[in-house]
Formats: sequence, C-alpha cells, structure tokens
Amino acid sequence: PSVSAQQVINKNINVGGLNRTYLVYLPVSFSSAENMPAMFFFHGGGGTANYALNFECDFRSLADSDRFIAVYPQAINSSSGTNSWDCLGDYHGGIDEVGFMSAMIDALAADYNIDTQRVYAGGYSLGGSIVYDFAAYLPDRVAVIAPVAANMWEWTLSDVNWTTPVACIHILGTNDFYAPYNGNAFSISTAAQNAHFVGLNGAVDPPTVEGLGGNITRYTWDPGPDCHGHQHIVRQGGGHDAPSDYPQGPRWIWDFVSQYELDGVTGCSDPTTFCQASLNASGSAALIDWSGSTSVSANDLTLLIDGANPGLPGIFFYGGGQTFLPFGAGFRCVDGNLFRLPVVFCDSTGSAAYTLDLGDPSLPTSSIAVGETWNFQFWYRDPLIPTVPYNVSNGLSVPFTP
Repeated sequence: PSVSAQQVINKNINVGGLNRTYLVYLPVSFSSAENMPAMFFFHGGGGTANYALNFECDFRSLADSDRFIAVYPQAINSSSGTNSWDCLGDYHGGIDEVGFMSAMIDALAADYNIDTQRVYAGGYSLGGSIVYDFAAYLPDRVAVIAPVAANMWEWTLSDVNWTTPVACIHILGTNDFYAPYNGNAFSISTAAQNAHFVGLNGAVDPPTVEGLGGNITRYTWDPGPDCHGHQHIVRQGGGHDAPSDYPQGPRWIWDFVSQYELDGVTGCSDPTTFCQASLNASGSAALIDWSGSTSVSANDLTLLIDGANPGLPGIFFYGGGQTFLPFGAGFRCVDGNLFRLPVVFCDSTGSAAYTLDLGDPSLPTSSIAVGETWNFQFWYRDPLIPTVPYNVSNGLSVPFTP
C-alpha cells in the first residue's frame, strides 16, 4: 500500500528487553510495491539519529531520486559512553547491537517490504566502527558496509572466522585523530583493512585510482569471480570528517553500495552466453538458456534449450574452457575435459530442459562447487547434413555462487 511519503517516522522495537528506536525516511511517492533497498546510517558516538540525518549523512534527496528507504538508528548508553554503540570484542558491555540490526531488518521487511537482498549499513566514527560488526556477524543480511572516519577494531578482525564476502566502501582522512589512518593499539591500519577486504572478496588487485579534487583520492578494487569489490576514499590532511563534510560524500556511498545485493554486484553472477549456433534442419538455431539460480546452496539451476529439432535426442555437456571449432553442422564452443549429462528429448517445439543436481555424486565431475565456472553446450541430432548428422547450440558460461 502507498503511505504518506517524504516523512521521517519514529520507530520503536524491543531487543532483548530493551526499547530501541530508529528513524525511517520514506521517499516521495513511496509504495511498498517497489520493494526498495534500505540504507542504514549509524550516528557518531554520543550523537543522535536526528543529528546524523541532518548533518552527518543526509540521504533524503538521494532516497527520493534513487528510490530507497533511509534508516537512522539511535544508540543507547553503553560501556562506550552516552548514546554510544556497544561493539563486540574486548570492551563489549552486553548490549546486543547485532540483534538490534537484525530486528530492524525484519521490522522494515514487515512494515515497508524492503528488499532484504539489498540492505546496506554505513556509519560515522563509532557508528562506522559498529558496521564492521555487521560485516563480521551478519554477512548473510548486510550486503555492503560503509564506515566513515573509522577503522576496524583489532578484535573484530581476529575474533571472527571471515569466510563470506562483504563489499565495503571506506572513507577516512589521513589526519583523523580518533581513527588514525595507520592504526593504533586498538584498530588496524587502513592498508591492513584494505588488504583484508580485497582478499576476503577476491577483488581485483591493483586498484584503479581516481582524483576527486580537494586532495581526495578514490581507490577501487573491482569485483573478481566472487562478484564483490572494495573501495577506499582518502582525503590527504583530512580530519574526523563525516560524509556530509565531503563534496559528494552521501552520493559516493550510495553509488557504490547500490551496485550490490547479498550475492555481489547485481547481475555479476548471472550466466552469460558466448559463441554462436548454426541453423539446423528445422530452420532455426538451437539457443541455450537457464532458469533458477547459480547458487550451490539453492541447487535449482535448470539448463534450457530452444530451437533444436523436434522429437530428436540431445545431450547437455560441459567443460572448463571455451573454444570455437567446427563440429558437426555447427561449432563446438566448450573446451577442456568434456563431461556429458543424461540424454534428453526435444519436444514438439524443439525445446528441452535438464535440472542439475549439483551435489549428485553421479555427476561426471562428482559435484559442482562454489567458485567454479563451467561452460555448457547442447549436442543434438540434426539431419541437415547427412555426413555429419548432428549440431550444437551456442555456449553458456555459469559461475557458481554460494
């Protein structure tokens, strides 16, 4: 349903017996049918959600134009101080901030139908410190973190067995007293943090480098096969600056995070076609396609073929490489060791389908695992050329994801 938009709504939620509050900004002409992403921003230590909205990182105009919900949580008194986030680790005081984040996501999904695959968490100063906890403990719920004027605590890095990629955009000045650029006894250096996320995400190294003006430089490590990248923006001589202290701080954050969903850059893990298919006896070319997903855990990938010869048999086969060689009445696109799947028959329209069971030990490759990319093609009977009565489709490259 549509609700009154361009408004800030005060929300309450109970987390572990504590009343927690947060502000929600709904963009102009909001409708839950849009299934919008949610952009969280956590205020600095001792601050307020309202101050963060108005002065630290005001996302309202971007929310209106780019269609997302902006969320500003409120801290309570903790071992870190008044209105301060209670990060996990050496000085944790027992307040469940990770549970608070998870509860807000659930509430926003129920109240406003947010897209739970596109939840982003930014923060300033101590609010930047807390979003590292979400990357560490909620990588299945938070797609990207955006810490500003903060570096990761030593214990956040060491206490967690980091295995799930989480994209990160990090903004910091070289003269930040509270978050020293080169780290201190409590936090890791920016260089170590960049190395951590680049390695965790399998991002492309070295980065591309851009000057943004005002002694500001942006380093971008593009996504690799795991579809997760990393970005660092540094202001030479910059102090403890909030996003709104930069020329385009909120825009820089949103432009980076909005590329992502939980599985990585949107569309990055989708299968892609390659090579070409030749015409067959039915006057068409057999084209390969897919349905389901590339997720190994979902295990729901179905290979599809359309345009083959009606009523005749065929076989999906796959391999690790790509080529382009004459083969029957067409071209073989798949190279390397080739593995065949069971025979299927095309229906009266020349279509066929085969659903993979990725964990099936009878698969020619025993199983298909996360991080592997396989190239698929379809071989089928074709009486067009009597001396080579078979043909093949184009190719389909499939990167398999968690």
